[in-house]
Amino acid sequence: MDHIFRIRLYKMRYLSKSYSLILTVFLLILTANCIHIGGQKVLATPASVHTEVAYYSNGQKEYAAEYLNGRLDGKSQHWAADGFLISESQYSNGKLHGSWKKYYANQKIMYEAHYFHGQKHGQEKWYYENGQIKSEQSFYYGNPSDTIIRWYPNGSIIY
Repeated sequence: MDHIFRIRLYKMRYLSKSYSLILTVFLLILTANCIHIGGQKVLATPASVHTEVAYYSNGQKEYAAEYLNGRLDGKSQHWAADGFLISESQYSNGKLHGSWKKYYANQKIMYEAHYFHGQKHGQEKWYYENGQIKSEQSFYYGNPSDTIIRWYPNGSIIY
C-alpha cells in the first residue's frame, strides 16, 4: 500500500511541475503581449484623418487631398480655375501609391501611370488630345522593364 501511495505522490509532483511549467509559459506569453499591447496603447494616438480642400478666388475648387497623420494618404484631386479636373492620384503614407491620371481640358485622359509606394510599377501611358495613345512603357519597381512604344496621332506606330 505504501508503494501505491508513493507512486501517486510522484505522479502528483510530476503533474504539478508540468502544470507549473505550462502555467509559467502561458503567463510569460500573456505578460509579454500585455506589455506590447500596453506599449501600443500608450504610444498610439487616434489617427488624425482629414481632407484638405482649397478654392480659387472665383469659388471653384482648386484641390482636395486626403491626409492621415499629416501625410497624403488616399485620393488627391486638382482642378483648373474653370472647374475641369486636371489630375487625380492615390497616396499611401505620403507616397504615390496606386493610379495617377492627368486630363486635357476636354476631359480626355492625357497621362496615366501606376505607382507602388512611390515607384512607377506597371504601365505608363501618354495620350494625344484626340484620345489616341501616344506612348506606352512598363515599369518594374521604378525601372523601365521594356522599351517604349510610340504612336502617331493617327494610330500608326512610330517605333
